[in-house]
Amino acid sequence: MKKLNILLFTLISVFISCSDSGDDQDPSENQTIAEITTKNATEINFESAISGGIISNSGNAEITEKGVLISETQIPEVGNSTRIVNNSQNNDFDVNLSNLEPNTSYNIRAYAINEIGIGYGENINFTTTDLLVQGNGVTDIDNNQYPTIIYDGYEWSTKNLEVEKYRNGDIIPQVQDQTQWANLTTGAWCYYENNSANGTTYGKLYNYHAVNDSRGLAPEGWHVANGGDYYRLTNFLIDNGFNCWDNDTNNYLGKSIASTTLWSSTGVSPNSCSPLSGNLSDNNSSGFNALPAGSRDSSGTFNDITGATRWWTGGSSATNQYIDFVDLIGHIGDGFRNTGSALQVSGMSVRIVKD
Repeated sequence: MKKLNILLFTLISVFISCSDSGDDQDPSENQTIAEITTKNATEINFESAISGGIISNSGNAEITEKGVLISETQIPEVGNSTRIVNNSQNNDFDVNLSNLEPNTSYNIRAYAINEIGIGYGENINFTTTDLLVQGNGVTDIDNNQYPTIIYDGYEWSTKNLEVEKYRNGDIIPQVQDQTQWANLTTGAWCYYENNSANGTTYGKLYNYHAVNDSRGLAPEGWHVANGGDYYRLTNFLIDNGFNCWDNDTNNYLGKSIASTTLWSSTGVSPNSCSPLSGNLSDNNSSGFNALPAGSRDSSGTFNDITGATRWWTGGSSATNQYIDFVDLIGHIGDGFRNTGSALQVSGMSVRIVKD
């Protein structure tokens, strides 16, 4: 019996000894660098995009940093490129790639760091869009077609509105008579000086009753450009150097938004940033293509063709009689000037923006 107890004790001791030797194994022997996949770039525009990574294996170690590396000139590695760190605890993560340059090729690569080293995803290349991108265009209910351009994600028509019907198909009347025009309380349109040739070139002039009609002047999915739209467009163009002096304090956009034809001198000396300064062929770097369409005042009189253009923006005074507009004057450089308000019966051009 005594021999049996000694044998049993010996076996238990051996078992414990074997178990202890396993516990002494260094865990780091099973650790490796992390395995990570780079996500394709999405939502690419002229200045930003989205990418990210997916960590499929942490390497049996804590991930201390992860993100995406970006470079214009080489395959990114930590130390030779810009890193955009993601601080979430997620293995599937996204990062915003910002402050990019238009029409520029970039290399991106996801990375993950643990105590063993740096794991890299595959290198992916993408190219940002141009600063100004042509849109898909839009067609109104009368089948008039309008080319469009995209500014910072907002699609604008580059041609004044020509439609003769509201969105639901109701006719917008043409009113030529000066006295009748001056007394309107409902929507109407006209050609400048009632000449259809001017309509072909410049588009129609609408009173604000037509612009504000609940039946809708713009095509489905679009709206008449409002003050906020013009404000946002102005800031975008200034921020990207389309203003004459490249100075954010001076809103001198006239030359960059004016068309390259049809503007002519009104006998006033133009300033250096106006549509009439220098060569007309140097105008319109923004692609907005503002034509000098003139306007019709509240008395029914036509004014300023070839010398100025005005667009309704909406917004009203306390009396709700005067409506805001922006304009461009041929000899003055500051485009989209919020110069004040006009009576709703005045006639002005209209631009449209996609909702």
